[in-house]
Formats: sequence, C-alpha cells, structure tokens
Amino acid sequence: MAEKKFLKKQTIEEIIAEYGGAAYSPDFGAWADLGYEENGQEYKRTTMIIGNPQWSGALDLTRGDYVWKWAYDFENELYYLLLTWHSGLRLPIAFDKEGAGKMLADPEAKDKFDIMIVDQPVMPKNWDEGNIKFTVLWDVKFKKAENATWPE
Repeated sequence: MAEKKFLKKQTIEEIIAEYGGAAYSPDFGAWADLGYEENGQEYKRTTMIIGNPQWSGALDLTRGDYVWKWAYDFENELYYLLLTWHSGLRLPIAFDKEGAGKMLADPEAKDKFDIMIVDQPVMPKNWDEGNIKFTVLWDVKFKKAENATWPE
C-alpha cells in the first residue's frame, strides 16, 4: 500500500486516458472512528467512508496490494484519488469542491486516515444487512496540490 506522490503534472486528458474512463464522486461521505481488534488489543482508526453504487463492479475485484496518488484538475477544481491494484484494476474517485471535496478540508484529513469505499448510495444503517461491498485503503495522506485554490 504505497503512496505515489505528485510525480509529474498531468493534464486531465492524460489522467482520463491513464485510468480509462469516468471518475465518479461519492454519493455520500462521512468520517468515523472505526474499531478493530488485533492480538486482543482494540484500536480505533480515523476513516473516511464514501459510497457510490457505480463502484460495485470494481469492488468485486479489489484484492491484494494497491497504490494511490492524488491528482488535481485546475480547470474543473477537482481532486482525483487515483487507485491502482496490482491486478491492473484502476478506480478514479472525484472529489469536487462543493461536494465530497469538502471532506478534504476537515481536520481529519490533515493526518493519515483510512478510506472505506462502499457500493451504497447512502450510509447503511446496519452493515450486516444486505450485500454491501467494500474495500479499505490504509494510511492515505491527502496533500493539497501546489497552487490549488482549495481546500483552505
């Protein structure tokens, strides 16, 4: 789970060509301190939970190691979280300034955090009901793009 920093400036056309299609924005987003247990110890991790039904097919295939990087589209004022699994699967997620991108200005986004990606249009009331698909990205770090106008 390695981070790829902003290695080179890419145009939005290059990003779209590299990731092969549309990037969907989350239909919902929330912060949570999700608990887990390891060797009898309980821990909590700051987690961004985002969901969109369009990600359902990709979430069927998200296994193994992955890399992530952030890209910024100056023309449209969008951040993209660009995910690539070693299987070759690519998933671009768009964070727009007036929608999901507001989460990038939250205090939780200042340090490393996890991201849980789910295939639901709203936050599920009970995670045990239904056929929810999800994957978790560990230790993501958001960094504002140089010369970007947001987030503050």
